[in-house]
Amino acid sequence: MPKRIVVYTVENHSFDQLLGTFPGVDGLNPNLAVPGPQGEKVHPFPFRWYSLGQFDNPDHSFQAIHEEWDQGKMDGFVRVGGRDTMGYYPLEGEPTWAKLIATGRILDHYFASVLGPTFPNRLYLIAGQSGGLTANPGLFSAAALDFPTLFDQLEEHHITWRYYIGGYRRHFRLLAKETLFCPLLWFPRFNHKPRVTHLSPWPQFFEDARNSELDEVIFLAPGLPQSSHPPVPITCALHSIARVHEALASRPDWDETLLIVNFDEAGGFYDHVPPPVMDTMGPGMRVPCLLWSGGLPSGVVHDIYDHTSVLRYIEENFGLPLLGERTTQMASLASALC
Repeated sequence: MPKRIVVYTVENHSFDQLLGTFPGVDGLNPNLAVPGPQGEKVHPFPFRWYSLGQFDNPDHSFQAIHEEWDQGKMDGFVRVGGRDTMGYYPLEGEPTWAKLIATGRILDHYFASVLGPTFPNRLYLIAGQSGGLTANPGLFSAAALDFPTLFDQLEEHHITWRYYIGGYRRHFRLLAKETLFCPLLWFPRFNHKPRVTHLSPWPQFFEDARNSELDEVIFLAPGLPQSSHPPVPITCALHSIARVHEALASRPDWDETLLIVNFDEAGGFYDHVPPPVMDTMGPGMRVPCLLWSGGLPSGVVHDIYDHTSVLRYIEENFGLPLLGERTTQMASLASALC
């Protein structure tokens, strides 16, 4: 069991789009085709790595993702989001990224928790539920959520934790789009002392990794430039992931640290694997998830997981009760570390 777990969540890309060409995975089949609005067949096609500033941001609302899913037919992507939903990134176009992921463990049947957008998926990651929410809150909405989270459990059991947030300003949080990436900010109790002291600006992570003893549980929500959310070039996110990996791997306690990198949801982009159906919320589309630790061999794991698998693993690792019905049903990430 690791002494420290670091969860780094970025935005809006499917497994097929980002990792579908990696050897040994249940990957992209370029011969598959999805129907377009006039019945034409659209095949997956490679994006150019040097032109990743995509201004196309497909609809990835709860309704749109359900239409893309189409009861498991996985045939609604072009009809809903247009031709760009079928684009993918060839790994040979970014050799530094390809080399890094080859050193980690890839989960090729890891799914978002909700057939919907960012906010409910990130809530499942920290609470095993979304409180019934299926949409993102408005940027100027009031903090109004009030159900148990992992961080309440950590405090109750005296386990140290910290959430590093891109764009975070304690007194101006609703002005930054990036704060959507940290759902804790919509729980009033985490916006006041003493709990607010657990929230730190994104750059503080790198200073702490160099100079301090890090907390036992760390969540990272990068700012928009590093988030991979279109239209931001995905290479910015990949470089940021590599930077976080380097900051942790250079520490003497790397063997006792587990880095989990996952994507909150697929952003409306194509994936060919139908998610399992467990309840009315999902799971959602398949997304990338990678694991690194000093003593963890590389490889590909084909077992089924979703965001609650991460939550369950953290709770099991520190002897905490499981939050949410989905968390009790979905396999723990522990089986991916064997």
